[in-house]
Amino acid sequence: MSWNATREPSPVVFREMRDLARIIRHVDPTLLHLHSAKAGLVGRLVVRGSRPTVFTPHAWSWLAAQGTTRTLARHWERVGARWADAVVCLSPAELGGATEARVPTTSTLLIPNDVDVHALRAVAPGSRSSARDRLGLPPEAPIAVCCARLVPQKGQDLLLAAWARTREMVPDARLIQVGDGPDRPALEKAAARTSGIHFAGAQPRSEAIAWMKAATVVVCPSRYEGMSLVPLEAATLGTPVVATRVQGMDGDLPAPARRLVPPNDTVALATALGDALADPHGGNLAGRQAARWAEDQMGENRSVARTLALYDEVMFARHGTPIMHRPSESPVHPSVTVSARSGS
Repeated sequence: MSWNATREPSPVVFREMRDLARIIRHVDPTLLHLHSAKAGLVGRLVVRGSRPTVFTPHAWSWLAAQGTTRTLARHWERVGARWADAVVCLSPAELGGATEARVPTTSTLLIPNDVDVHALRAVAPGSRSSARDRLGLPPEAPIAVCCARLVPQKGQDLLLAAWARTREMVPDARLIQVGDGPDRPALEKAAARTSGIHFAGAQPRSEAIAWMKAATVVVCPSRYEGMSLVPLEAATLGTPVVATRVQGMDGDLPAPARRLVPPNDTVALATALGDALADPHGGNLAGRQAARWAEDQMGENRSVARTLALYDEVMFARHGTPIMHRPSESPVHPSVTVSARSGS
């Protein structure tokens, strides 16, 4: 069933609560898993601990706020944690953020994001050259790909500010923006001042994967993250990454495959991109290292197994019965996932 919600808190939250309450009554889930700050807000207000609840913030709500709003967001997360049997953080930095903000930690745990390596590779083109053939790209062109929603969090404005300097280093470099969002008109206006930029718009997942496979380097200029999937997907595809050193981006990728730059530093971002685009052979070596790392670290898709085990632990703590061992005649659905997220 579909739940329509805005990303930002607003007076429509009361309609969103009503709609979500109706869905929960209809589905009657054994366990509720809420994803993102908005779903976490609405879902916990609706259920208030009346049924087993797991919450995954995908970046803490206060990271997008300033001043009083930031203070209120931290206070809400401290209160809301009491209405969750478990709060799942996707990176060590996100877990550290919970401690720093004094979010109750008795039920807070770390389950790092990963990707299904074999499933991702199964739908990806077999090589960079085949990906470029599919997308109509020149076989040897230096190409940077940014694959994300076009919103302030993802930092595409910083990338465009850096791009002119990158083009000075690599005059034939191309930048492909894959994704859509409310910032697109402003970003396209800014991009008109610099050459070599193309907006591919929203793409099916298979096409987004093809763009990342075709890239010389994938760039992630985010201002904040929970635990970004794009660098993990790029590593799986054998494509090196340039990213900002922010919470949720500082994973365990081998250093040659992932270059981190300070957030909001357009000079450092431009230089790192220029270096990566000017050295495709070094990038190929880094990409092979990244692909091996992905196979070793994510080949077993551990996050799914750990999440299912957590569901069992939550149900056992509540009812003394793991979710997978409920009586077969029980008509309830085992779980329902609620998310206000859209895109990467």
